[in-house]
Amino acid sequence: MIRNAALQDIPRIAEIIVFGKRTTYRPITDNAVEICDFYVEPFFKGQGIGKRLLQYVIDDAKEAGKTKICLLVLQDNLGARKFYEHHGFQETGETGFFAGTSVVDVYYELKLCGQTVYLHLVHIP
Repeated sequence: MIRNAALQDIPRIAEIIVFGKRTTYRPITDNAVEICDFYVEPFFKGQGIGKRLLQYVIDDAKEAGKTKICLLVLQDNLGARKFYEHHGFQETGETGFFAGTSVVDVYYELKLCGQTVYLHLVHIP
């Protein structure tokens, strides 16, 4: 049976997104969490889903004692870059190429050491 995702599904969706496609192509320290393939289906954008998922990742990382969250964003994906920057992620200056192509990835990170990170969440009915 297929059903629409509901508010109670957010933790499981975030878990799938963050950990489901974890690969070893780039080492991450034990003190960091890497976000891989984080996106919201275009039909559902603007409903606060991305903010809720990101807040879940931040809370989970802090609870696990992680000191930073890192991710790669396609250089031309200005919407995603603006989203992460709006939520405190900073471009590190590091770049790479996306999976054997000439498409450039930009490296971002959010430092969690000793800071409280809260996102303004929108209620989803």
